[in-house]
Amino acid sequence: REVSSTRQSAAGIIGQKVKPAGYASLQSSLAMPPDQMSIQTQTTSDGVVMKIPSGMIANHFGLAGLLSFIRAAEAEPNLVALALGTDLTSLGLCLTADSTSLHHSFTSPFAEWPSKAQDIDFPVPEEYLVNSSIGEKLAPIKLHRYEDDLLFYLYYHSCGDVLQLAASAELYQRDWRFHKEEHVWLQRCPGMDPLAKDPLYERGRYQVFEVSAWRTMTREMHIQYDQLEACPRLPHASR
Repeated sequence: REVSSTRQSAAGIIGQKVKPAGYASLQSSLAMPPDQMSIQTQTTSDGVVMKIPSGMIANHFGLAGLLSFIRAAEAEPNLVALALGTDLTSLGLCLTADSTSLHHSFTSPFAEWPSKAQDIDFPVPEEYLVNSSIGEKLAPIKLHRYEDDLLFYLYYHSCGDVLQLAASAELYQRDWRFHKEEHVWLQRCPGMDPLAKDPLYERGRYQVFEVSAWRTMTREMHIQYDQLEACPRLPHASR
């Protein structure tokens, strides 16, 4: 009898849906009217939650902890991203577009520019990878024959490639200089000397290539020589 009763009790325990401790109090607190719950729960000016119902999850990972964290975020703006998250549109994401694919333009929340086609890795058939077999057979690119506009195209569309260095070196030979703070290419206007000049800086009118408008514009600038990029050094194999 003792064995059979033990089996029966064990079968009953296994067959039943065991409810965790505090389930009844939690269920009663969830069924509590909102006005009654707001009367019991109080929040002080420093964000401390008091008089929490016994059934509410009261640890710092629960609703009460989230409420306290949001209160603290009002005084410390740096905590808003942790408590409430970040507006994705502020990171440059267009959430109203018809397409839901973001990888075509969104690289990461830390990138300053949208991603380009050459920055994305695409799986291609093995027979398309012919650089190792015909790379040495191709005629060398003679950049000195190209116009400035094509050199700018190669520079801005070959990021991270040796062709970008080669294009910038050719632009440097044509008296173009890259401004490291303004992030533009510039050169002195033809036939015009600087208005002021000393060993550290010069001031005058310059031709500036505006990549956003894709054209050369004239601007009067004050240029520190240490703000100009030096001539890039090309790998020996690419010369």
